[in-house]
Amino acid sequence: MSTASMPPEPVRRRGRPRSATVHRAIIEAAVRLAVEHGVERLTVDAIAQAAGVSRTTVYKWWHSPAAVLLEGMLERESASLEYASDADPRSAMAEHLLALRRIADSDTGELVRQVLAASVRDERTGTELRRRWLMPRRAVALELIERGIRAGELPDDIDPSAILDLVVAPIYHRLMFRLPSLSQREVLDQLRLVWPERPDGPPAAGPDGAAARREAGRTPVDGAHEAGA
Repeated sequence: MSTASMPPEPVRRRGRPRSATVHRAIIEAAVRLAVEHGVERLTVDAIAQAAGVSRTTVYKWWHSPAAVLLEGMLERESASLEYASDADPRSAMAEHLLALRRIADSDTGELVRQVLAASVRDERTGTELRRRWLMPRRAVALELIERGIRAGELPDDIDPSAILDLVVAPIYHRLMFRLPSLSQREVLDQLRLVWPERPDGPPAAGPDGAAARREAGRTPVDGAHEAGA
C-alpha cells in the first residue's frame, strides 16, 4: 500500500502553546505568592497580576486561589505515586512514606497545609483535594499493604485502612500543627511498629534505615528516646 492511499494521521489538539504557557505562569505565580504570603491573603486578582493575565483568564481554569494551588501540588508531586510493580511491598511502603515526609518538609508541604485549611470553607476544593490528592495516594498505599497481607507479613484480620492511618497520620499531624517534621528514622521506626521487617527481607529504605542503625549499634527504642517524639 502506498503512503498516498493511507488516511491522514489525526491531528491531536492539546491547546495552543500560548495557553500552556499562560497556564504554567498562573500556577507558578499562585504557588510563589502562597509560599511568601499565605493562602489567606491570596486572591484571584493578586494571582492574575503576578502572572500578567486578566482575572477572567484565571477563572477560565480554576474557581478559586486554592484550586490553583491544588493544581500546583499535583504537578509537583506526580512522581511520588510511582513504584515498580514487582517491588517488595514493605520496601515500597517505606519509600512511599519517606516521599510523603519529604513533601511535608518542602514548599509543597506548605501548599498542602494551606489547601487543607481552605477546603474547610470551600467544599468544592475539599472534594477535589480528596479525589485528586488523597485518594490516589491511599489507593497506592493500600495496595502495598494488601500485598503484605497476602504475603503473610501482616495479620489478615486487620483492616488495611487502619494500618495505613497509623503510619500516615503522624506525618500529616506534624504538618498541620507546624510541629517539627519527622526524621527519616522516625518514619521508618513507626512503620516497623506495625509492619516488622523480615529477617531475610531487603534493608529498610533511606540512610536512617535498619542497616545504618545496626552500624551505629542502636535499637529502634534508642532512636525513639533520642528523638523525644
